[in-house]
Amino acid sequence: MISHRARSGVIATCLAFLLPGTGLAQVSDPHLSIEPRTRAEAARIATVTKPATDFTAPARVEANQGGVGTVRRRAGPQAISMPQKNLIFQQDARFNIGNGLFERIWVIPPASTIASDGLGPLLNTRACQNCHVMDGRGHPPAGLDDDAGSLVVRLGIPTDAGPADIKTLRDYLSTKGDPVYGHQFSDLSVAGIPSEGRVRVRWRDADRFDLPGGERVTLRRPVWSLKDLGYGPMDPATHISPRVAPQMIGLGLVEAILASDIIALADPRDADGDGISGRANIVWSPDYDQPMLGRFGVRAKHPDAAPAGRRRRSQRYRRRITAASAALRRLHAGPDSLPGRARWPQRNRTGLSWRATAGTW
Repeated sequence: MISHRARSGVIATCLAFLLPGTGLAQVSDPHLSIEPRTRAEAARIATVTKPATDFTAPARVEANQGGVGTVRRRAGPQAISMPQKNLIFQQDARFNIGNGLFERIWVIPPASTIASDGLGPLLNTRACQNCHVMDGRGHPPAGLDDDAGSLVVRLGIPTDAGPADIKTLRDYLSTKGDPVYGHQFSDLSVAGIPSEGRVRVRWRDADRFDLPGGERVTLRRPVWSLKDLGYGPMDPATHISPRVAPQMIGLGLVEAILASDIIALADPRDADGDGISGRANIVWSPDYDQPMLGRFGVRAKHPDAAPAGRRRRSQRYRRRITAASAALRRLHAGPDSLPGRARWPQRNRTGLSWRATAGTW
């Protein structure tokens, strides 16, 4: 989403939200340029978002799910890789620059190309698109002989239940990394450096269901393990969390939803009885230095899709902070302004002094 314009029916953009355990945090949308909604717009939005009752035919609004930016359906490998339809020339250029970085194959430093080196020494893949296949979802290993592919394994030791108040939210960490292997398991490495090990999965039959047509299907359940650990045993308290790379399409539209609209739908105790429950996750934004609504990631830990260091390097950055974080963890390459980047070399267990930045991000 290039344009960050949104409309709101509320006068104040800040609202009070109860953090887990205590007090109030002021949550706003500093990444959006908000304009009041007209009555006609509010009525149209209410119509579009009203739950469906007739499933015999698609609703008329489904033809343009991305609004005026909707790209018409197409077949082929670029089906979900196109930019918004309503981008102006400069915005389309920024999209293409970012897409080029997304598809770039990174190499080991030092190299003749200063814009694509910085890979390793430990890694999971060499390009963003290797995981987010053609901007779509990845896939788990098919069996014991398959590698991790487009899946990562996050590591963590749970900490306290949650931040006590807004003052502690800034430095709060829900988990700490394994003392040896950190927060993410790297199953690949550059030449001469041992990898951290192998990701293995066994599939076992779980539940069976009979479909209306008479067909019986069996759901499988994965059993994950980390084998051939290259740097000794893990802490017994370390939990593993395998995660398939998500699709990239539509993230800008999610970013443009007002925090007030999302929080209004929070239903942690399923009070309406529809079988769906959930609560908004309030996180600290290092870019805006304030609490924001978490929107992205498996656990909604990233507040927005804004470039890291937006205010300082807006012309040099195209990639998103969520993508920069993924590049840092998957390729071990990324911008040095990303929070935690300076601490990354501490995971180097070889005694080598490895280049800390990735080319000229």
